[in-house]
Amino acid sequence: MLKRLIPFFVATIIAVFTAQPVHAQTLTIDSIGNASTNGQTFTSWTYIGANPVLKGTASPSALVNVKIENITYATNATTEGEWQYQPTTMSAVGAYSVQVSSLTETILFTLNIATASSASATPSPVATQPAMPDTLPESGSSTLFYVVGIGLFSIAIGVAARMTLAHNSNEA
Repeated sequence: MLKRLIPFFVATIIAVFTAQPVHAQTLTIDSIGNASTNGQTFTSWTYIGANPVLKGTASPSALVNVKIENITYATNATTEGEWQYQPTTMSAVGAYSVQVSSLTETILFTLNIATASSASATPSPVATQPAMPDTLPESGSSTLFYVVGIGLFSIAIGVAARMTLAHNSNEA
């Protein structure tokens, strides 16, 4: 009977000592066209040019929705969490409402399309939002894996000990 429990013990030990916490990726917009956002989030950006490529990060393979005015476009983040979308409706000078969302996170801003000889993006000096956090939140915890694994291992030891005692008392 003990031989049947050995694979369970081995699998439990491997699971307990190889489990790693998973980090959730924070939704970001890293660049608008050729201009980096430098990790800042503003409520208004001005872009000189038309149809700038929006690039950022999200959770790996997550769906990212980009809503411009009243039309929503969908794209997927790569397995590394990188996403990008190039609109085709921002060719005219004007202010466009942009909402980027993924999972439970949303970034809202106004993108002002202007004209000039070079493409760049600049923040509006009027309204800013708090800076992004320095660390990513954890979803799951290695401590939880250790506690559950040790608990399962202890139960298996108890079952094996009880079976051994029952077997020994039947032989006597």
